[in-house]
Amino acid sequence: MIRAPKPASTCSCVVCLMVWGIFAAAQPLVEAPSNTTSVKELDTALVGLEDIPPLPAWVREPRPVTIGFVSDGPLERAGAREAFQREMEELLRGRFEVRFPDVHMLEGDWTMPGVDAAMSRLLREPAVDMVITVGLMASANAVLRGPLPKPVIAAHVVDSEVLGAPRRDGASGVRNLVYITSPAPLRRDIEAFLELVPFTKLAVLAGRELLEGIPAIPENALKATAGLGLEITAIPAGATASETLAALPPDAEAVYVGPLLRLPDAEFDALARGLIARKLPSFSLMGEAEVARGVLASLRREADQTRLARRVALYAQRILDGEPPERLPVAFPDGERLTLNMATARAVGYQPTFAVLAEANLLYEEPDQAAREFTLRSAVEAALAANLDLAVKQRAVEGGAWNIAAARANLKPHFDASTMAVVIDQDLATPYQPERSWSASVTLRQLLYDDKAHAHLEISKRLQEALRREYAGLELDVTQLAAVAYLNVLRAKTFERIQKNNLRLTRTHLELAKARQTIGTAGLGEVYRWESELAGARSEVMNATARREAAEIDLNRILNLPQEEGFTTQEIGIDDELLLPARDFAARYLDTPRSFALFRDFMVREGVGRAPELAQLDEGIAAQERFVTATKRAYYVPTVGLQAEAKRNLAFGGEGAGSGGLAALFMPAAEEDTDWTFGLNASLPLYAGGARKAERLQADKKLEELRIQRAAVQEKIEERIRVAAHQAGASYTNIDHARARMEAAHKNLELVSDNYARGTAPVIELLDAQNAGLTADLAAAGSIYQFFTDLMELDRAIAYFGFLAEDEDRAALRERIQAYFASEAP
Repeated sequence: MIRAPKPASTCSCVVCLMVWGIFAAAQPLVEAPSNTTSVKELDTALVGLEDIPPLPAWVREPRPVTIGFVSDGPLERAGAREAFQREMEELLRGRFEVRFPDVHMLEGDWTMPGVDAAMSRLLREPAVDMVITVGLMASANAVLRGPLPKPVIAAHVVDSEVLGAPRRDGASGVRNLVYITSPAPLRRDIEAFLELVPFTKLAVLAGRELLEGIPAIPENALKATAGLGLEITAIPAGATASETLAALPPDAEAVYVGPLLRLPDAEFDALARGLIARKLPSFSLMGEAEVARGVLASLRREADQTRLARRVALYAQRILDGEPPERLPVAFPDGERLTLNMATARAVGYQPTFAVLAEANLLYEEPDQAAREFTLRSAVEAALAANLDLAVKQRAVEGGAWNIAAARANLKPHFDASTMAVVIDQDLATPYQPERSWSASVTLRQLLYDDKAHAHLEISKRLQEALRREYAGLELDVTQLAAVAYLNVLRAKTFERIQKNNLRLTRTHLELAKARQTIGTAGLGEVYRWESELAGARSEVMNATARREAAEIDLNRILNLPQEEGFTTQEIGIDDELLLPARDFAARYLDTPRSFALFRDFMVREGVGRAPELAQLDEGIAAQERFVTATKRAYYVPTVGLQAEAKRNLAFGGEGAGSGGLAALFMPAAEEDTDWTFGLNASLPLYAGGARKAERLQADKKLEELRIQRAAVQEKIEERIRVAAHQAGASYTNIDHARARMEAAHKNLELVSDNYARGTAPVIELLDAQNAGLTADLAAAGSIYQFFTDLMELDRAIAYFGFLAEDEDRAALRERIQAYFASEAP
């Protein structure tokens, strides 16, 4: 049996011990915090003594220690054993010479007798000082053996209650045995499973070798879940998915997936697909990895192999320092985080509640076969093709084109054809005007010159071009609107994810507070404070979800899609290829005040030259100038036209149609009875009561109005460009500041979290640090999307969206700006 080592005689003096105390106090903590607050803090709070630093190397000579390993079988992953070895070598270096001979690395044959034989061999081997078990079966064998002749660390005890593991005062209470286990996951798992979906008949899958090797597991599992009102059936998993599925009871309503140690990955995937095909909801004991492969849900986090290896190394250190293994804490809380496979949920017909969606880690949240998938570019293109505001304006443009045709019609020949039948009183009839007559005529009218008609045609063309310019401006507006709406969706999704992460962190801190309260290092007030924070975090998640849904509805409206139709998006970042040219411009021309000023001047010149608003006003001014000219010409330019008509009497009858009495009722006219006329007309009003002067003066004032309006619009465009450039420059610079703020906040949170876990920081300090971290995360994410949004505003202001332009256009812009900078060089 390992006993506490005695200090070397050369270092037994009081001075040496005092120096060692100072040295130890200066050493870094053994279990350093991770980058984010995690369930490691629970481990630290519960174990308590794991941070005692080892004696320095100069206190005594390293003592050789031989450690053996027993694993379940040859298929057991070597990663766990290697991690254990690495952590022990690092922690015990200088004090112990740790050896891991290959001859003492034993494997079972995936049977309990094989594991038992390997364990017995190491326990009998005098050269082995300590045994570490890797795997569920090896750990179960160690736990159920009773008193042991040498220290054994059972590293993989999933549920000590179901296994029937001994426990007394938080430790094993069995001589030379310490094991590492999560607190009662089976009952908590099934309670959580019931909160998701209702069922009364549950099938529990476990490896056949495990159930056969430990026959008490089914009975212990029933005891652990007593009072839940369930009918539970333990199913030994076969070697294949089809064999396992065939063993499921036909009336099973849900499936709990326990350890399936020997089921190959391909067969596990087939098992998950089979459960989905049967519409059976499933819950995994082993954690997120199985959820990612098709199981519906799990509370267990992904295994933190490094953290477990560190715990094993710490226990090895404490045992070698003389602590009895049977007194070491066995609890290894890994925290809870509900993980849902949303693809499986959709397939089996499970609809999570809003509360579940707010707290769970959601995998495959967006359907693989979503109705649509959008990128920034495709969203804009879809808006330009389907936006209703654009469709309205497009119809106006198409309708306006006919105004030109109508104006041109006044300058073309007009032909009229008419026919007329006349009946007059018999007493009025004469040979020249019979009682009944029928005639037909054809008339030609041609306007030879009319300045107002010509002006009307030219003005119509100008107004139509102005309408097209207005449409181009609306296209730019819709482009910006769609791009910003898309960015808002990405921003809302990111903020929702950050709030969910904050919710999980708050839950972790609540678990830590409960653990601290359990061991007496914190009061109930801390627990209540974190419960209050948890409620607030849930509310923030719900609000973030609502904002994300509102952003998605807004984008669907702009794209003229069903407003609650689902779609997927592609995330963009500061180094996104689509926006790389704009970022390069920003990095190149925002570095000095002079270069930035020149950049703004160039942007103003580009924007004024491109602005559809100015082009629209230019067309309106040209149209008004032509109208002013027409009002002046009205004084001296006549209107000239011609008219020709041919008329033929087709038939006549009644009184006056013949001599000596009544003629025939109706008879044809003579062939030569055709008349024609031809006329040429020129007219010029001499006096119109002052109307022409009023019209001319009114036209002059309207022209002045348009010119002033153009100058005002140009000023506003220049202002918009300069303000947008300043804002984009500031938001681009703020990205680095926000990142620095976030990194500092995370470091502070890490430090404060570690101090809180060790009892040296109050809860209010941790709350402040967490809130600062949340604010910094939101600011860092928001800074990127704010830059993109400001960039869209600048692009709209200069009427040029670089991410939609062709490579040739971007190259030409680059050449122009380089030439401009060269021309303005001092």
